[in-house]
Amino acid sequence: MAHKELGIGPQSWDEPLGNAVAMGVAYVIGGLIPVLPYVILPVVTAMPASIAGTMLMLLTFGALKGRVVKQVWWRSGLEMLGIAGLAAVAGFVIGHAADRWLR
Repeated sequence: MAHKELGIGPQSWDEPLGNAVAMGVAYVIGGLIPVLPYVILPVVTAMPASIAGTMLMLLTFGALKGRVVKQVWWRSGLEMLGIAGLAAVAGFVIGHAADRWLR
């Protein structure tokens, strides 16, 4: 399916070290987006900046993904933002519940 729809084939797996480095760099950059405001701003200001910056980047990367896979860019961006938002809400609810139940 990945080969037919996205053009991803076995030849793209030939460089595991290069793929690992690219994934690691992407992971670090993606992790810096929500954390960086806390490094440079006071916490009261950093939280809304972190949330807004993360939402903007999720929308942007979703739109870029949409262009790569030939989907409508804004729909793909909103899809990524929505899925990440649901994951964030689920993480918050589970963490809050675990905090109450494990005390």
